[in-house]
Amino acid sequence: MQDQPPGALTTILFHLSTIDNDLTAFKAQLALYDTTRENDLKLQRITDTASRMETDIKTIRTSLEGAIAALSALQIKVLASAVTLIAGALVTLLIFYITHL
Repeated sequence: MQDQPPGALTTILFHLSTIDNDLTAFKAQLALYDTTRENDLKLQRITDTASRMETDIKTIRTSLEGAIAALSALQIKVLASAVTLIAGALVTLLIFYITHL
């Protein structure tokens, strides 16, 4: 190695120190970026989960509405059958009453 003036060594040391500081700052920013990226991924996962839950809720709601409609139709049929049975019984009693007067 050649003899270098002390000022040149000082300049090189200063530049090395600056590079070291820049590298440290870069590592800190990279760590922050990694954390931000990780948070973005977590947020994306949460958003995807919420979307799936919303879709599942819509599917369940649709199937429940269909089941309620089917149950309502069945209840109407049962009610109509009961009314028909009661009306038939009343007509039978009326005919019985009229014929035995």
